[in-house]
Amino acid sequence: MSNIVIDTNIIIYYIQGQKKAIDVLNRLQKKSIKMYISVITELELFAYIKMSESEKNNINEILDLVEIVTVDTKIARTAGFLKRQNKRLDIADILIAATAKELDIPLLTNNIRDFQSLKGINVLSYKDFN
Repeated sequence: MSNIVIDTNIIIYYIQGQKKAIDVLNRLQKKSIKMYISVITELELFAYIKMSESEKNNINEILDLVEIVTVDTKIARTAGFLKRQNKRLDIADILIAATAKELDIPLLTNNIRDFQSLKGINVLSYKDFN
């Protein structure tokens, strides 16, 4: 594996100082695995209500390490098809999943169950990531 999409929750756990998330992101960086996030993740990170100034700085540092993928027509259409597979997932999660599907790379998340029903997406749990 040389590329991976990072779900929002992994970055939030990293910012909150959760050891496992810190270890996983540091390991990805050391292995030169290219990390991607959806522009939706960027939105979710800056919408975090209780964000301190240091957390904002941490977010900006992480954003410097990843490539941010915008939602284009292909991702939007893929998201529409994925939404039909799982009507309970919110649009933000569907768009993040569609980003991984369109890039044809795994999605690293803490919410495995949320994404398991979506066909064609390789979902990895950060708790099991080595």
